[in-house]
Amino acid sequence: MTTATATRTELWGHQREGVDFILARPASMLAWGMGAGKSLGVIGALEEAGAERVLIAAPKSVVEVWPDQFTQHAGRDWQVWAGRVQGARGALKNPSVDRRAAACVESYSGALRLGRPFASVVNYESTWQGDMADVLIGTPWDTLVIDESHRVKSPSGKASKLLARIAQRVRDRGGRVILLTGTPMPHSPLDLWAQLRALDGGERLGTNFHRFQQSFGAPEEIRVAGGNLRTVYKGLREDRREDFEARVADVIHHVTTTDVIDLPEAIDTYCAFDLRPATAKVYAQLERDMIADLDGGAVATAANAMVLPLRLAQVTSGYLPDAESGDPQPIEPGATPEKAAALEDRLGDIPAGEPVVVFCRFRRDLDNIREVAARTGRTYGELSGRSRDGMDGPRMAAHVDLLGAQLQAGGVGIDLTRAAHVVYYSLDFKLADYAQSRARVHRPGQDRPVVYHHLLARDTVDWAIWGALRRREEVVGAVIAALKERSSSKKEGRP
Repeated sequence: MTTATATRTELWGHQREGVDFILARPASMLAWGMGAGKSLGVIGALEEAGAERVLIAAPKSVVEVWPDQFTQHAGRDWQVWAGRVQGARGALKNPSVDRRAAACVESYSGALRLGRPFASVVNYESTWQGDMADVLIGTPWDTLVIDESHRVKSPSGKASKLLARIAQRVRDRGGRVILLTGTPMPHSPLDLWAQLRALDGGERLGTNFHRFQQSFGAPEEIRVAGGNLRTVYKGLREDRREDFEARVADVIHHVTTTDVIDLPEAIDTYCAFDLRPATAKVYAQLERDMIADLDGGAVATAANAMVLPLRLAQVTSGYLPDAESGDPQPIEPGATPEKAAALEDRLGDIPAGEPVVVFCRFRRDLDNIREVAARTGRTYGELSGRSRDGMDGPRMAAHVDLLGAQLQAGGVGIDLTRAAHVVYYSLDFKLADYAQSRARVHRPGQDRPVVYHHLLARDTVDWAIWGALRRREEVVGAVIAALKERSSSKKEGRP
């Protein structure tokens, strides 16, 4: 084992604690907030443990971050492969998964010949496909790192199940499994089940997710197609909370950003607006009958009660998809949607030269946001599945005044600290996307108070979604606070 000076970069106090936490157990989770230095903490643990063969599974957006982190922080000369496939005329732009699997093996073999420690960084979508799955399962890794582990919280997800298999093999060899995430419980504490499956194979929370839900989950009945009732589990039963916390506390090291970094104030505000009579009529009809008539003879429907909140949210944005073509149809053709007008009004209170990020859920929202930017004389840029012209690498482009960003696209690996004003044009029920989007702006590098503006149509699903997100934040926050208290008690020798 090497010494505590194994990294080029000096560790902060909580990073030193994190390294010790990792080294003291075969599997652990660093649940550290944005900017707390998760990668340095992990590299410190790898160096002090003398790791030689490391697999890092990560979202696509952060794969390329890891080579730079090793170069910057590691004490040894690591060979880090992050998906690059060399062709006859240079690196291939879109190599197949099988070509990448072969390149991974080649890089690993080269590291062995040179006697260098090796790290392979593979995106989640590639882990389970083609030859890559065989390579990852067959390689004798001594450490598995799952970065942004909340992204594989689905018990039945292919990446989640494959990584659980690899984790079992790593543990069986006496190696370590390390999970990294800033949002360990994106929707509720139940999200920890699949993540902890990789840590202990089901030792703490069981090997069957459905039994786990029935034992620890708070049941809620919802109506689905045909008028039938279905039981779902959206939170933690109060009478099982202490038992749950006791089971998971010893493998989770939690640090919030504000624990270690002084950030400016974050302020939440909202802008309430009314739907015009025509839009309100469509909203009421859809809510009541799950079908609505639009101008021009188009008809919109909600196939079942689970789709209804989605359709109602689209109404508050001023449109619905035609039931036959699927094309978005404006509820009031030729009129500015009420939410777009609310955005324009709110932008009137923000100086013209002040950068603004506008998060939304739907692509049609982006079109409306672009039109608002044009009307207000702001240079528009976009961050979505269809365009990244508002970005300069991982950062908001300097020439952009207003960035329209889809919630999922504005997640990990993005720095939007150039802006101090954030507008939520439309939201969904995914707490992880909401929390990650907030952390893109209120994070290290931000030197101004951040204001979050929420556009909410009165007496609509907008308020229900925002309320649900806030309640989930409170539940998750309460569990995290309890885990931190348990950790502190153990340090101080309290029972």
